[in-house]
Amino acid sequence: MSVPYAAGALDSTVGDLYRWDLALLSGRPRLVRADLLRDMFRPWVQVDPTAPKSGAYCYGWFIDDRGAEYDHDGDINGFVSDNAVFPAKRAEIIVLSNLESSDVRSITEHLAALIGIHAA
Repeated sequence: MSVPYAAGALDSTVGDLYRWDLALLSGRPRLVRADLLRDMFRPWVQVDPTAPKSGAYCYGWFIDDRGAEYDHDGDINGFVSDNAVFPAKRAEIIVLSNLESSDVRSITEHLAALIGIHAA
């Protein structure tokens, strides 16, 4: 699909997303300047201003109210995904599906529980 451009015309593998997340979190290889990287994971906008525990949106990531999980999900005709990173636990959960009705967030939460992480 070319119409959605970067909102959906991207494709990846779990392995590529894993390497991307590691590079962002470790700073190696250096993808962006350190100050921009800090800004990328800084809460900028409250998800729901009426609910203090709703978390916030960073640059391209949602961050939970505890700062323990960064994630972003996505969907477009026929595909859904969730990319969740738990920096303090040094863990990532990446779920990609070509079954549009897949509840990728529930899958992420279930996998997180299996490895002892409480997902937001």
